[in-house]
Amino acid sequence: MKKTSNALISEERPTKPGLSILLPFALLLWLACALTYNASFLLSIDSCIRYSLIAAVAFLVASLLCISKKIRPLALMCISLSLGCAFGFFGAGAIHSKADAAIRDSGQWHLSLISDAKDGAFGSSAYALSCGPHNQTAKIFVQFRENVELFRGDELTLSASPKTIKESSSEFYWSQGVGCSITADTYELVVRDGIISALQNIRKQAISLFGEFGGDQAGLLQALACGYRQGIEDSGIYEYYKRCGLAHLVAVSGAHLGIVTILFRWLLSFLKMPRIAVTIILIAFVLAYLVLAGVPISALRAAFMVVLSLLSPFAKRRDSAISALALCIIVFICTDPAVSISASFVLSVGSTLGILLFAGLVSSWFSSCPNSIRKTIGAPIGMTLASNVATLPYSMALFSQLPLVAPLANIAATPLFTISCVGALLGAVISCMFPAAAAVIVQLAAISVMPLSVAVEFLADIPFGCIAISVSPWAMLLLSVAMCFTLWFLWPSLHLNVAMVFFICSYAAVAIFIFLSPLTKADEIVMLDVAQGDSFLVRSKGSSILIDTGNQDSLLKEGLANLGVYKLDAVVITHPDDDHCSSLESLSTYMQIDRVYSSKFLLNCECENCSELRNSAERASDSELQGLSVGDTLKVGIFSLRVIWPNEYKDKGGNSDSVCLLCEADCNSDGICDYKTLFTGDAEAEQLDELLNSGSVGDIDVLKVGHHGSKISLTKAISNKLQPEIALISCGANNKYGHPSDEALECLDTSKCIMRTDINGQTSLTFKEEGIEIKSSS
Repeated sequence: MKKTSNALISEERPTKPGLSILLPFALLLWLACALTYNASFLLSIDSCIRYSLIAAVAFLVASLLCISKKIRPLALMCISLSLGCAFGFFGAGAIHSKADAAIRDSGQWHLSLISDAKDGAFGSSAYALSCGPHNQTAKIFVQFRENVELFRGDELTLSASPKTIKESSSEFYWSQGVGCSITADTYELVVRDGIISALQNIRKQAISLFGEFGGDQAGLLQALACGYRQGIEDSGIYEYYKRCGLAHLVAVSGAHLGIVTILFRWLLSFLKMPRIAVTIILIAFVLAYLVLAGVPISALRAAFMVVLSLLSPFAKRRDSAISALALCIIVFICTDPAVSISASFVLSVGSTLGILLFAGLVSSWFSSCPNSIRKTIGAPIGMTLASNVATLPYSMALFSQLPLVAPLANIAATPLFTISCVGALLGAVISCMFPAAAAVIVQLAAISVMPLSVAVEFLADIPFGCIAISVSPWAMLLLSVAMCFTLWFLWPSLHLNVAMVFFICSYAAVAIFIFLSPLTKADEIVMLDVAQGDSFLVRSKGSSILIDTGNQDSLLKEGLANLGVYKLDAVVITHPDDDHCSSLESLSTYMQIDRVYSSKFLLNCECENCSELRNSAERASDSELQGLSVGDTLKVGIFSLRVIWPNEYKDKGGNSDSVCLLCEADCNSDGICDYKTLFTGDAEAEQLDELLNSGSVGDIDVLKVGHHGSKISLTKAISNKLQPEIALISCGANNKYGHPSDEALECLDTSKCIMRTDINGQTSLTFKEEGIEIKSSS
């Protein structure tokens, strides 16, 4: 029987990889650093320094205890924990200190971008290393007023005053090691010469050539070869990969680089090349990828792990690869403690460790297959599934979705991914070397990635292939650890048939839960917290309709996951403004949508927004957008939603053309309306006044305040006629529009309850015969 030192792939009975003592040491250090760094978010600089000194003393004491052999294992554990705590507190203190120094100074700043500028609703944004007027340095978040085309490695100078991160998002940026931000009104691009600038220009050239000649596959080519995700995100294709549990394939991470490198090595093995030659080729491959990716921190970490793993077999020890990975963990955490809670670091380490530990075990499940199938299918599947053991649960929490189709998708996509990645990299290198032939070269590269695109789009369209969930990242990390321990201790008794039974039972349980969950939900209207946007869920008796989607994909997904919504009978878009409908396509990637409705007048409006909404609706529900006319009624259990506006289009789908719905609740099914709710979209006082004068609506119980509570959304006279007991206002915290306005709030002074997403978060109204029960997330 053939055995390898790494036991990555074994042909018959897999040999357990050797475990280095460095691995538990590194994992404990990582855990301690993550916990202390995360906890230091609310600590002062003095507290961070004090606690880091205490941890350093504990480290010295534990080091002295190592003299005694009897307690050496315990002492080593204490060393790793105390060292992790020391670095966690010290790193947190350094970030606090640099941020405080930065915000006290204004003037000329020099920024070096460490991420590509990402387009958003209010301009582009990026991360940068900054140097201030008095040489103070900090990692900083940069917000540009407009969408800009800037790339990782670009250097800028600008005059600005750094500010603290807004409280609503400060915790997220803390996880990125960022404590302050800069708004770039204007800037100057610094032109540099030298090798670094030349390498950066190669990447920019490759991105440009892919964009110019890549056609529909341009975004995927840019992501695979250059780590540039703007194109694949703008096209919506990235959502397909997340839906299939394949997001790691198009992200710059250890999963991406590790899988493709190992599979590339597997392909080279057919050429019977010496190990040293294969290693040299693979290291050159990794370096080429780093150049094309712009040398981001995440790719640098991944490359370091991969290169050490490639070189480790020459150490002639079974645990050399795992020792190399453990050393990577220790080095990266000690040099940058913020990395301990970085999602990309978790995914990089998890995927690499999964491959090193379990690829041989999973591959052995195919040992009874013919030799050709075992080598061509078993090995790639083994490496891919093994990489997911420690990362899939965490990815579920990260993206708020459970990709049920992930096992099948990984099996189908892995060989195609290898071909696609190699084709994209070759296309980038050759097209940059021979720009005159770039059109042909890039088109050939596009052909190489097309099978992967077709397979992913097909898998993403499988009904209930992905469902929205809301789970704690820490809980999912514990689940990953439990799965790894289970596989390790059951080795090698865990055979394919046992794994299949486990998967079948798990999927059956999920299917039953999806089927029964809607039937157990209350009759309710929920105002989802989607920041500065609108999204309301109406559900009853197993049916559900979503009114608007907002434009914050992750917030919408998290909100629906918390509510246990897996299918929508319909989505009603009140009007085609971005903050009401932009997340429609994203919603369709993890939610089955039967129909999409909007005003019948929108169907024939030729303005850009209306045309774009029609196209989005068709992609979201595989059917054309359906029109609603005044008098049409949608039934949702005890609720009846009757269209009462608009009678005509006056504003090309603008605020005054918003679909308004009068929702009547019959709680005891006696045919008599018990409660009335008025949904107004962005309609304002002028439209409400017309509705009141027409007699379409009278006294109501709940008012969804129009246009996020703008100063012209309501008047005192209208409020007195409507007399809402409950007012719902959907708006973002500290939004730049000042919503809700003082004028609108004054008009609602007779309402018993005003619920706002910026203060109360997600708000649920449960309708019962005895009254309306209100619950909020904060």
